[in-house]
Amino acid sequence: MERRYIGILGKKLARDFESVLLMRLFDQVKESIGNWGFEEDGASQQVQGLFWHFLAQDAADKGGFGLWQDIYQSFKETEDAGTAGPLMDGTL
Repeated sequence: MERRYIGILGKKLARDFESVLLMRLFDQVKESIGNWGFEEDGASQQVQGLFWHFLAQDAADKGGFGLWQDIYQSFKETEDAGTAGPLMDGTL
């Protein structure tokens, strides 16, 4: 039985992947900015980490750089060609 997974799930997956890439990019930006004068204790680092995480997620949700569209298109083409294999087999 052939299953098709690309659709809403594929778009979400592509956007989430772009969000991870944006997070890595923002990590580099954060490192280039240096110290903002914040405390460097554990709680401060957690809050800053959450800030950068949600900034990346929000940027991706609002379209990001548009890379998610290319990723999604690649998912569709792979599935249409029948070379994707089982993308999800229920064992996750």
